Amino acid sequence: MNILKKLTYQDLKKNRKRSVITIIAIVLSVALITAVASMASSFRQSYLNRTITYSGNFHYSFSGVPGTDLSTFENNRSLEKIYKLHSIGYSPLQKGGNDYKKYFYLIGGTQEDFINTTYQINEGRYPQKDGEIAISKDLTSKGEQIYQIGDVITLDVSKWLDEEGKEFANVYYDNSTGTLVHEFTKEYTVVGLSEKNSYEGYQTPAYTCLVYDDPAVPGTYTVYARYTKQALANQYKVT
Repeated sequence: MNILKKLTYQDLKKNRKRSVITIIAIVLSVALITAVASMASSFRQSYLNRTITYSGNFHYSFSGVPGTDLSTFENNRSLEKIYKLHSIGYSPLQKGGNDYKKYFYLIGGTQEDFINTTYQINEGRYPQKDGEIAISKDLTSKGEQIYQIGDVITLDVSKWLDEEGKEFANVYYDNSTGTLVHEFTKEYTVVGLSEKNSYEGYQTPAYTCLVYDDPAVPGTYTVYARYTKQALANQYKVT
């Protein structure tokens, strides 16, 4: 082994120029490979973050889930995480609106629920306690925002029921049918202005507003489920 070391050292000394070029080439090659791998990883993570922001951090969603059935999802070992949004109800607009959008549509949840189901805040913050609301920033009058952060509004909240007296499972149902049944009147403080949800169609009859969830309020939920790796491999059987 010592003879090999000695021969190698002598060869390096005799061919210094070639040895230096070889060492530089190795260093540059390692640096290039590392940079490319880092860029690929960074691109993948950026794409993943963008997908989560605009499409949501879940695999499947289930609409019209009664509050009494939430435990079925919460205790399901095939689900890594669930986010739930509560259909609180509709309230007639007091200001603004148009022939196609005449209502507020209130959905309840936590900040984690809203973030992971693509509801983003444009200004201010998410509701963090009962009585706080984030108003849709799309509700304007002549290009100016109608409601400002800090405003206090009183809303008459109703449920939208079908001809059989059941709440519509689709929270963005066309308002051409059904009946509004008054549930409660409540005062809210505006704490934020929210962006339009990526799944909210332009045909919806209401501006979506975010409130802190109150489980005591009757209404169905939309459950957004993120599966475990094992469950995702058998997603059709699990679902």
